[in-house]
Amino acid sequence: MTARPLPAHRPLPAALVAAGLMVAVCGLGAGPAVVAAAPAAAAVTTAQPDPVAEAEEAPAQSGESPAAGEDVRDTYRERVAAYLETVAGGWADDVVAVAPEAVGSWDDRQRAMIDPRIEALEDDGWTVRIAVLPHFSYPYDRGLDLPDIDAGLQRGLTRIAEADPHGKTVYLLARGSSVTSSVYADGHLQRELAAVYPLGPPYVNTEQTAAELSYALRAVAADSPLPELLPEETAPVGWTGVRYRALSMQLGETGTQIMTAAFLAAAAVGAVLLVLSWLVLLPRTSGPLARLFGTRIDRAHEAAALASLKDRAVRAHRSLTRAKRLESSLETAVGRLPDPGATDSPLVWAGWTALEEEHDGRDRTLCFFRPDLPADRQESVDVLGAQLVVPVSDLAAERLEKGRAPSYLSLSGIDRGKPYWTRASSPWAASGYGAFGPLSEAIAAMPAQWEPAAGAVRIARAVETGRTQTPSTRAGASPWARTALLAVTAALALSAGIVGGVHDAGQMEKVYTAEPGAPGSPVSDPQAAQRQIIAEAVAASEDAPYVDQWTGLALVGQDVSAVGEVAESVAEDTGRDVRVIALVAASSGVLDTVRLEDRVEEALPDGTIAVLLSKHSASIVTGGLEEDYSADRADRPQPGPDDTVVDKAIAELRWAAKTTWVPADPASASSTGDGADESFMPAPGTDAWVMRTWTRTLLGAGGATLAVLIVGIVFRRLVTDRTDPTAREQHPKGRAGGRRGDSRERRRPQERGRAQEHGRRARGRKRGGR
Repeated sequence: MTARPLPAHRPLPAALVAAGLMVAVCGLGAGPAVVAAAPAAAAVTTAQPDPVAEAEEAPAQSGESPAAGEDVRDTYRERVAAYLETVAGGWADDVVAVAPEAVGSWDDRQRAMIDPRIEALEDDGWTVRIAVLPHFSYPYDRGLDLPDIDAGLQRGLTRIAEADPHGKTVYLLARGSSVTSSVYADGHLQRELAAVYPLGPPYVNTEQTAAELSYALRAVAADSPLPELLPEETAPVGWTGVRYRALSMQLGETGTQIMTAAFLAAAAVGAVLLVLSWLVLLPRTSGPLARLFGTRIDRAHEAAALASLKDRAVRAHRSLTRAKRLESSLETAVGRLPDPGATDSPLVWAGWTALEEEHDGRDRTLCFFRPDLPADRQESVDVLGAQLVVPVSDLAAERLEKGRAPSYLSLSGIDRGKPYWTRASSPWAASGYGAFGPLSEAIAAMPAQWEPAAGAVRIARAVETGRTQTPSTRAGASPWARTALLAVTAALALSAGIVGGVHDAGQMEKVYTAEPGAPGSPVSDPQAAQRQIIAEAVAASEDAPYVDQWTGLALVGQDVSAVGEVAESVAEDTGRDVRVIALVAASSGVLDTVRLEDRVEEALPDGTIAVLLSKHSASIVTGGLEEDYSADRADRPQPGPDDTVVDKAIAELRWAAKTTWVPADPASASSTGDGADESFMPAPGTDAWVMRTWTRTLLGAGGATLAVLIVGIVFRRLVTDRTDPTAREQHPKGRAGGRRGDSRERRRPQERGRAQEHGRRARGRKRGGR
């Protein structure tokens, strides 16, 4: 500081002077500990030094905080009281006074929430005074604790109540996440600072100051410490809390959060729908859902099975028509069935196969549901409301065990139209292709005018396709049914993702409206308010060290005047203006911690060096100066773990005195801009915000939908059946044939004996005919 006298010190107490002289005589050295006292006139003003004794007790153990001396403790309480009185100056205009450091936690919406509670108390004869304060950070390293804050606040309230007495007055102090209240009658204290908390659950919403204020006001009105929580006072549940989202916006992660919400919503809904598709829609043994979602083999399997069935029918027709002698009913049936090449009816083709089986003496060897497949076992099944024992293939048995409808043969193909056994007037249903009796007898018993129905045109095309295509090794639900399920799941997942993303963006926009600088905030322009506070602090530091009230609370017991003396010495050595500024950026107020040093540098006159003090640190900032890197530079001091803020500040100043400073190059200086870079980019409600919201929402929802589709495609085989049943015709001696033989061995002995006897009689008739 250039040729500026320090302000005159206040007279020291006689006892303190005597103690200081005694220490000096003893040769230990002494000096009054002078700290900046906070004034009670304005929120941001020049702080005057205040004597504070440094008689602090030594810590009992290593690592413990020292016990605060009574003078330091009293000074701290006085500064808390003075800070409260400064904030309470706003009560002259409104019953709610908001500290500059707490403007970020208050807005018009919260005020509207407590206005009815205030009016109810005032109608009952109460005077209501509310102060919204920031969370107090006490200097615990100097032995000061929460009780000292409460004592200081209570001291300030008592002075305010005595200066302006009312019949019944309740003072409510909202600080951080707690609300305390004191009651006075005609200026006399009736109840000291006390807090009311609901036992819960539910719990009070600590993320909004108004929620706790509303609860406390209702407790005073009802004269009850535990009124029932109202819905608007209840804490939000889950990760969508206001505090979390506000932090996300400050960190610039809003786009990521929107995308995450859209992805999670789409993925959750898609996963649920996939599970429902498999567990609810597919396991059906009857009805339209069974046919649509669980019984059809795919087209390739159907085409291959029909082509194989026709080829076997042609061979059976050739064998039967060339036979020398047939039984009467069998001969009649052969004469009444059309040539397999002249019809496209799968039922006729299966009929020729069944007649050949009957001619060879094989009994009940075809599957009742799919007579184009061999039977592997007998099962008791429900057929048109009756419980019957019928021969079934492994494919049908497997589906029945899964609780699904079996694959079936019909006039329209396989798993299409109505099953063949539902036509009671046909010989196919009457005999079950040998399940209930010989098919030849059923055909012979039909009226003379009976003719098999012609097959569908698509059957001929399917057969031609089946001769050129190779089916896969698995058979399952129809392709279009699976596709429909996945399409519906994807569409609903995408819709859920869009809803989730848009809802998330709406919640963040609500949070933004409660932040500083948004509509309804006590500070309409936080950047302008920040510049004004810093400009006042820089101007006040011209004649003496500046300590604002809020920072002074954290620096109690620190000898800021010693920093001023060193600053004077550095000013004389360098010939520059050297200043001391103690200013803390409040995270909930208008001061931005990240930009604080830049803002101070902007406000400093050119050629000025300043040491900026906070609660735990000290740093050098300059106005229009930069370190000359081409010159020999002094080593920057490295603070020790036990160094106080004063020690750090003095070391920084002495380093600055040894450093060569040159005017900063305007072109190389970092541009602070007009504050737009410090605002939320883009701001909610703007066109850019809407565009980014939809972009991130669609990216998140689309990504989750794609993941759902991939999962559905990968796991679609969960609803498929075993190996292609047509494979055993292509490899008669393979594994399928083995299963067929094994199944015959599992038949009842009487069934095997009857089949063998039937075969011997048939062979005897052939030999006799020849």
